[in-house]
Amino acid sequence: MEITIILASSIIAIMIFWYFINMFRVMVYERKINSVETTKQKKIDELKKRTGMTTSFFEASIKKINSDHEPELTKLRRERQFILDRLPFLKN
Repeated sequence: MEITIILASSIIAIMIFWYFINMFRVMVYERKINSVETTKQKKIDELKKRTGMTTSFFEASIKKINSDHEPELTKLRRERQFILDRLPFLKN
């Protein structure tokens, strides 16, 4: 009886530890995503400060900045979602 309680509590402790490790990983991905989005926004803000650009050139430049950062953002979001999908207590 005592061995069963010890085994059950050990399994629960391992599950909780694994859960917190994955939550930490999600936080790391969130920080990376925020970093990339901040970098993207800074580039757009620098572009807005420039004068003498036509509207079409400005819009094309913004699309270029967005397309340059989109693959990395998509990858990070997909990896974060994969971790979240595997966690038993968090569902979107």
